[in-house]
Amino acid sequence: MAFLTVRDLPDDVYDALKAEARASGRSLASVVRDALSAHAEEYRQRLRLRDALRTLEAFHDAVLRRRGGVATSDSTDLVRDDRR
Repeated sequence: MAFLTVRDLPDDVYDALKAEARASGRSLASVVRDALSAHAEEYRQRLRLRDALRTLEAFHDAVLRRRGGVATSDSTDLVRDDRR
């Protein structure tokens, strides 16, 4: 496992983390580890979502190229025909 030193941590942040540790009966290190782990997971999730969005955009662009730049068909005529 890695070792991390955090410098210039604002007092109010330290106090809040320390209060959370005390309230939950855990060590300050445990609270900080959990907070950093949660942040890292959120970051990884954002990267996965970004990659998924890029994949969807590439797929959308490919569909547009195949359809000659037309995103969707106009269903108005089809609905009108069904109603007749």
